[in-house]
Amino acid sequence: MEFETLFKLFDEKHVDIDGTSFYFKDDPQEIEHFIGYQPQYALPYWIEYGDIEGGCEFMTAREMFEAPVFNGRSLKDRWEDVVLISIGAVDIDEWSIDFCQPNKNQKTHSRWTPPKNYKHFFLASSDDEFKAAHPVGYFFLVLFGIIALFLPAVLFCVVVGYYCGWENGWIMLGCVGGFVFGIGLFNYVAIIIKQFLGHWVSIISFLVGGLLMYVSWIICR
Repeated sequence: MEFETLFKLFDEKHVDIDGTSFYFKDDPQEIEHFIGYQPQYALPYWIEYGDIEGGCEFMTAREMFEAPVFNGRSLKDRWEDVVLISIGAVDIDEWSIDFCQPNKNQKTHSRWTPPKNYKHFFLASSDDEFKAAHPVGYFFLVLFGIIALFLPAVLFCVVVGYYCGWENGWIMLGCVGGFVFGIGLFNYVAIIIKQFLGHWVSIISFLVGGLLMYVSWIICR
């Protein structure tokens, strides 16, 4: 089997692939390793019996196949040495593509609410895949995100401070509102790296942030 074939099965979240097993032909002990996909978990892709004791979990199929956990190398890098034992519960000698059909019952996630794995977005490692693939793009993405997050607060403080005076303490309320408003903008920037928290997060941020800035403006003027 070609690497691209197995990767596609996992990347497209086909059914009956969980518990796929293999060993490396350059391993004299032929230690059996396992990979799988369990959609009910926040980090659905997993590897067992690699370099990390107790196994490891991943958000995407690409992260799983490119993780350097097999003697410091990834499954993708060592593919020429891979000997598949089974795909899912089916022995490789009996396996056919007909056993792995797309998961038609998998529900499409609503774009209005946060996904189930949203907590992964707040981990330091959540950007690693995009950063490795697009190092220059990641720099501009971070820059764009910082601008989106802080620009509303900065503009509010500058404009209101200029017309109403910086000595008014209520201007800080509007600055907080501007930052909350910026969270809504930042959420849309995060779509680029597939970390969107849903439309409601942005809408609530816009409403709350806008209200705070409006109240601050009314009091300060």
